[in-house]
Amino acid sequence: MAPSPSEIEIVRNRNKFTVGKKIGSGSCAAVYELKDSTGQPTKFAIKIAPLPKKKTKKENSVEEINAQMLSYESMVYQTNFSELQGKFIPSIPDSMTKSDPPVNGEANGYRYFIMERMQAPLTSIVPALLQQKSSSKTITVGPIAVKILECVQAIHRNNVVRDVKTDNFMLAPGGGTGRTEEEKLASRIRLLDLAMTTQLNSMYANTEGAGGMIGTPLYASLNVHEGKKIGRKNDLEAAGYVLAELLIKLSSGDEGRKLPWNDGTSDDEIGAMKRAMVEDPGSLFFQQLGDQKTISVFSKYLTTVRGYHFKDQPDYDGLADILGKLTVPRAKVASKAPMTPTKKSPRRPSTRKTGTTSAEEPCNPTKRVRTRTIATQTTPTISRKMDVDEDDVVDDSVDAMDWECVDENNEPIDDDKKPSTRAKREPAKRRGKVIIDEKTNRRNKSKAEAEVTVVGSPEESDDSEIESVGGNVARMPARLQRRGVKVSVVAGPHRGESFVIEDGGMETFVLGSKPSSRVGKTYTLSKDKAISDTHVRLDLNLKKGIQPGVTVTNKSKGKTFVNNCSINNTKAFIGNTIDIGNTTLQIDAL
Repeated sequence: MAPSPSEIEIVRNRNKFTVGKKIGSGSCAAVYELKDSTGQPTKFAIKIAPLPKKKTKKENSVEEINAQMLSYESMVYQTNFSELQGKFIPSIPDSMTKSDPPVNGEANGYRYFIMERMQAPLTSIVPALLQQKSSSKTITVGPIAVKILECVQAIHRNNVVRDVKTDNFMLAPGGGTGRTEEEKLASRIRLLDLAMTTQLNSMYANTEGAGGMIGTPLYASLNVHEGKKIGRKNDLEAAGYVLAELLIKLSSGDEGRKLPWNDGTSDDEIGAMKRAMVEDPGSLFFQQLGDQKTISVFSKYLTTVRGYHFKDQPDYDGLADILGKLTVPRAKVASKAPMTPTKKSPRRPSTRKTGTTSAEEPCNPTKRVRTRTIATQTTPTISRKMDVDEDDVVDDSVDAMDWECVDENNEPIDDDKKPSTRAKREPAKRRGKVIIDEKTNRRNKSKAEAEVTVVGSPEESDDSEIESVGGNVARMPARLQRRGVKVSVVAGPHRGESFVIEDGGMETFVLGSKPSSRVGKTYTLSKDKAISDTHVRLDLNLKKGIQPGVTVTNKSKGKTFVNNCSINNTKAFIGNTIDIGNTTLQIDAL
């Protein structure tokens, strides 16, 4: 196991830098604050990936792939994208400034890349605009929309982004420049996570052949859902969906609103829902964007970019003219939520059949393809296999970069009037799949004990505040005779311990250094001093034909992580990890 990130020490020109609190997590590296010799946070963040212990002969290990991707990202920042720093992408340390840290290197068993620390996610624009004092009945979104377009255009000079999504846009620190609040916010927008960019050369652009599912299904273009290779037009369509999500939040006055196909449980379902709505001008998708002017302007942009061919050079000036006219009716703020990041939309594990059983196939620095699977057990993702001893408490601020997921600040959903369902183990006659009879047991629960449901499960309805983070919701194998999961401690001072959450047995566990609870059983992790007295609650989650899992309810003000994603409430499935303090738990099959 690699040493703790807190042990990393970087020295340049007699200036010593150390790693501080964890502030985010990317696909191939964790993100931490960078401290100076006095222990104070600097204006930089550091992305780190553990180096492989030894090179494998047959194929690259997960550690090798992570380290390669981090090196690739560092390289393109200093070469292809050097002129874009500070305007379209984050800046990096200045090698001519003696007080600045090095851009990249290796230390204490880690490869690192240092870049400007961002201040807030793109979605923080929503409360800023909703809460501003103005007599205008509309919000001018044009400057923000144009800046998002310009960030993508800047990369398109030599490359395609291949993973345009809301989470990869953030706001740089500072007050911004411009006359209006919208212009000031727009000037701070930066595009991050460039490890998946690929050079748009003649070899890549020769054909529009199949490229596999790359990127994030929620924002991917309709052609990408069909497995077609990503070109400029696909990046621009994905940018349109990023913009649409902002419009939906602004027009409704609700920061928690999502794209209407967010409830899809697989790549196929998301793609089908998206196509049906995008190709229907009267669909819920367009209705949620704003008034008729908003819909007209956005529709013109989307129709234009979808009309391009794979090799076409987009008319960026024409697209900017369209987006520059974009406005949305000013809505009343639904709730005065703090300007903190909203729940991120993680890359969903694919669910289509291919010849592979992994949930995410290893990729090289220039091509990272999302593969599809119907496997019953999730292969650990790249970010989860980093073997980082995360003894740092996550920063509660919104300062982060390259997040796969960020803090959820929504309160747990009350479900005290909803019956709890437990699937009985009596398989009926089946043909090609397991069919399980279901019996509903009703229980009286207080609000504090309310079982939390999640969007994405086939049996669920409308609890849109909660989402499966990196979980592979797959068909339950017939051989799984016991109904439950084993929770194993795989890292931390209690490593090697385990307990079982099982149907008919103990179905609720509350964990902490000194846990207390009126329901379920407590499990004490007294050796971990970074854990709260009562830190997290785990409830067995069983649904018909769905892989067993647990509902994870945070009790520690945002210091619980599922697959490196800070959460309040979510579900974890077999193969997923839960991080609390210095302890890592893994959900295993019985």
